[in-house]
Amino acid sequence: MFASGRTRRARAADSPNRESPAAETRSVRRRAVPIAEGSPLDLFGLPGELVGIILGWALGALSPLLLWYMVRARERSELIDAIKGELTELRVTFAMDAHTLKERTGRLDDTFLHWLIKALEESPGVDPQVRTYAQALHLLLSQPEGARASQPATQILMKPHRLVLVDANLSRLGICPLPFQQRIVNVARLVANWNEDARFLETQFERTFDTSLGPINRQIVQANIDRAYAKALRSSTELVDELGQVLHSTT
Repeated sequence: MFASGRTRRARAADSPNRESPAAETRSVRRRAVPIAEGSPLDLFGLPGELVGIILGWALGALSPLLLWYMVRARERSELIDAIKGELTELRVTFAMDAHTLKERTGRLDDTFLHWLIKALEESPGVDPQVRTYAQALHLLLSQPEGARASQPATQILMKPHRLVLVDANLSRLGICPLPFQQRIVNVARLVANWNEDARFLETQFERTFDTSLGPINRQIVQANIDRAYAKALRSSTELVDELGQVLHSTT
């Protein structure tokens, strides 16, 4: 026991400047970790501990911005998908309206039927009944143009349409890419024009039941109706094409 004590004292005398193991550990912890010259972490030759502090501060400052960006990107993607879902149904509706209006003119030509079939078949996620409708158009296309049934004298009431989801999220459209916003604004303009023509046609159609109208005025009303139908046909085909651009765009 005494020998052991003397041995420890002798070792301490031999190395008076030697630190204890605990002190050596603390000293190692205080030493700066060397950073290789030219490394991305070699910021103007700053010590490693200071570089770590700077990086930690930067990540802490940027993390809320990164989180905001990721949430914003998810909201933007969900909004665009929802709007495209509504516009898909609207495109099919206007394609069918165009078919009805074109049929009223008495001329279902091959060019129009090819256009209509393409518009119906390329719309993503459409109802199976729409595909059945397109198959029936294929059969109609196989017939000669002169043998295709038409209804040139039919009076058609145009139905106004609404962009329910778009109208409800107008304040959020700002998170979408600018080209997408421009396309939606153009679609909304075309739908508004369609609705205005639909209301005008309804008033003219009601006038046909006015028994006080003379022959000349009745001819004027009928001419207004015919022009409104022709304009509605152009509007519906333009809307189908514009909606197709929106649905197939990547933004």
